[in-house]
Amino acid sequence: MPSNRRDEGESRRRSEATLFPNSSLPAPAPPAPTAGEIDNIKRTCALSLLSLLPTTVWKRFFGGEETEDWLGEVEGELDAWGDGYLNKHLGYALLELIVVRVLPEIGEQGVEGLLKERLGYDM
Repeated sequence: MPSNRRDEGESRRRSEATLFPNSSLPAPAPPAPTAGEIDNIKRTCALSLLSLLPTTVWKRFFGGEETEDWLGEVEGELDAWGDGYLNKHLGYALLELIVVRVLPEIGEQGVEGLLKERLGYDM
């Protein structure tokens, strides 16, 4: 029996070394940003987007003459990305796109058609 416990201990040490190579647990997740930090992130993102296009384009699409007007408009558009429901559907759409690119027959026949064709299984 003692050798069995020694084997278990060795197996546990190998598993820990594989999962945590530096003998440490992963770092804790960073804290969620505060409301002020979120506003700063949105402003930085809006400024980056504004810098990508010429001023005439922004005047045409958003009107106004002031950069602050345009920043407000862009920040308003960025609020849509904070919606969890929208992000969930966007994630599913991206996953579906990737799966259909990797396995195009799923897009043509669907999962049920493939199961029936390949395994003779009817849902």
